[in-house]
Order: sequence, then C-alpha cells, then structure tokens
Amino acid sequence: MKLMKFIVIVFIINIFCLKIFGQNGNCKIKCEVNDKNFVEKIYLLKGDKPHIKNDEIEIVDSIISRKGKFEFNFSTSYTDFYSIRLKKSGEGFVIICSPNSQIDIKCDTSNLYEPKFINSSENKLRELYKVKLIPLITKMNNYADSANLFLMDSTLYKKYVALNIFSAKEIRDYNLGFINNNPNCLTSLKMYNRYFNLFTKKAVRSYLKHLPAVLKKNPIANNIYLKKIKEFSEDNRSIEFYDFNFVDTSGKAFDFKNYYNSIVVIDFWASWCKPCIENIKNLDTLYQKYNHLKVKFLSVSIDKNLSIWKKGIALTLVSWENISDLKGLDG
Repeated sequence: MKLMKFIVIVFIINIFCLKIFGQNGNCKIKCEVNDKNFVEKIYLLKGDKPHIKNDEIEIVDSIISRKGKFEFNFSTSYTDFYSIRLKKSGEGFVIICSPNSQIDIKCDTSNLYEPKFINSSENKLRELYKVKLIPLITKMNNYADSANLFLMDSTLYKKYVALNIFSAKEIRDYNLGFINNNPNCLTSLKMYNRYFNLFTKKAVRSYLKHLPAVLKKNPIANNIYLKKIKEFSEDNRSIEFYDFNFVDTSGKAFDFKNYYNSIVVIDFWASWCKPCIENIKNLDTLYQKYNHLKVKFLSVSIDKNLSIWKKGIALTLVSWENISDLKGLDG
C-alpha cells in the first residue's frame, strides 16, 4: 500500500514538472537521395536560413551520407525551423522539426532545394503555402522591375508602382487567409509575428492561448506576447529607447543615444522599394523645414547587400543618417 502511494506521488510530481518545465522529445530525420553513390558531409543547422554565412550558423549536428541516405536524431522541446545544408555545394533546404516525431524525406540530387516530405503535416503545410506565395512574389517583383524600366515615363511608372503596391496587398491578404485557415502550425506563427499589430490585444491573446504546447514554447510566440501584450500594455508602457544592432554605411555600430531628448522621424525604406524612394522627396522637404529645431531624421534600410544599399543612398541624396542590420525583412 505504501509503495502504491509512493508511485502515485511520484507520478503526480512528474506530471507537475512536465507542465512547468516542459518535455523534451527526440526528432528523427531520415533522408533518402535518389543517387546511391551520393556521399557528402551534411549539417543540421538551427533556423530557417540554410545559406547564411558560416560564422553565423548554429550547427546542431553533422553526418556523412552513406549509400544515398543520412539520418539525424536530436532532442528538442518545441516545434522550430531547422535547415539541412551540404558542405561541398552549400545547397540546402528548410525543415520544420517537432519533439517526438519522425520526418521522412526523399531528395533529388538535381534539385536539392525542393525535397519531398513523406509524413510531416507541418512541412507539407509549408510546401502548400509556398506553392501560391512564390507566383505572387514573382508578380510583385516584376512590377517593381517594370517601374524601374519606365522611370522616364511618368504614366507607365505610376501604373507599375500601383500594381506593385496592389500585389503586396495580395500577398498580405493571402498570408492572413493562410493564418486563419491554419492557425496551429509554425508557418502561420511566423507570419503572425509579422502581422500581429493588425489584431486587437484580445485577439492576439486568444491566438496564443489556443496554440499547441509545442508552439507556445517557440520563442516566436514569446516575442509576440512581449510586443503586443506585455511591453505595450497601458499598465506597463515602455519608457526606454531600445538599442538595436544596426550599423552605418561605414560598417560602424550605430548608437541611438545621440537621439535622446529629440523628436525622431524614422523612415523605413529599401533600395529596391520604388514607393519608398519616391517618399524620400517628401521627407527631405520636412527635413529642410524642421532639422534646425529639435527634430532628427533617421533612415533604416531593409536591404541585405551593403554595396547595393550604399548605391541606393547615393541616388536618394539624403542629408541625414542611414543605418541597417543588413538582414532584410528578417531584421
């Protein structure tokens, strides 16, 4: 009888600890390549960027493929993005991994960027999402390129800029629709982190509350909570001016302290964004009018390439400081 009581107590304690501290589980990845002679060192990376620089990657594990096959088996406590990357070619693809799961993949050596996921609902959803998204992005970019070709023809230029903006709205509507139809997947959670400001605090709280446990533990969910619920609640307003890891055009770290006690006009732009560049003329008018007062201007670029960013600045001829983290829309 005492033994039974002891077992029950231990069981209850274990359940309590699992709820409080979470539970790790193994994720197994099994990949089969169509070429039996395929031999290469393969890395498993943390994050959804298989092609980032070597000094920025977080390696989870590595293995040498045998007879066109390779496997990874690792512990994780929540669903998150990982990447498979080949050492020689640098090719790779993104994979969503969850605790207590097995993901079977088939790859074609002629196109390793597009693996076939056999039994993973998370990864299949992400693939379905991309099927419609990629043509929308291509269309939007084509309109931007067309606008660039007709800079000297104001009518055509305005037409393609308008189409570019309309395409961007199409992408936003598609993303919001996907979130609505598939709320409990990592792909939607990542997009929700981009669009959460479109929703009320009550709606965001409800969305986070109903996420599966393996997604609630993901740092993205915590990031949404901190930004929408905690830091910007009326009872806990932020009074700090936070520093971020930006650099100026010379590559030096940027310090926001020079902007304390000033009204700061911050303009987000990119060298490839035609409407942004058009708007800089209006900003320059404001700058000439107010910069002698306690008003400071700052441009934050969402470019990824330093040289292209600097060329864009040279074309805009802005008189104020320009900074970037060179991470694009992921910054």
